[in-house]
Amino acid sequence: MLTRLASILLATFTGMPAVADLALDPLCLPHDDRMRNCSHLVGCQANEVALAGHLRGWDFGNIKATMSTGAVCNGILYPDQPMIWLRCSNGQTGSMSVFTRDLATDAVEAFGTLGTAQLGLLFGSNIGTFIERRHGQAVFQCGDHQIDLGLATE
Repeated sequence: MLTRLASILLATFTGMPAVADLALDPLCLPHDDRMRNCSHLVGCQANEVALAGHLRGWDFGNIKATMSTGAVCNGILYPDQPMIWLRCSNGQTGSMSVFTRDLATDAVEAFGTLGTAQLGLLFGSNIGTFIERRHGQAVFQCGDHQIDLGLATE
């Protein structure tokens, strides 16, 4: 809480954007119903701006994520292309079209651009397990930002 207050005060007095506290949504849960299913999503833009949010639906769905700058991004995953389109409240738009799926965890990586910078996204119900196997702990790192992925671990 103090960190959040300090970032708001810093933004107020310096004109710099406040840094959003990023975390996974505990209400985002897998579901048997295709449209009620929720998968966690994290991302990193240019190794400095982190994103955390969710994807609603299976293979097709709506994306909502918050950036560490405080901007909110909404998007759509189109399975038949496969393609992700994002539009953020800070005016940035982007698309991701390169997908890889980890069969052991069912985590999906997507790569593309947001604005003029490279963006990587990771989504799925077990992204914590995916990151833990790769890096030894269920924490997503993007520049100075860390997101605890304990909610997305098998």
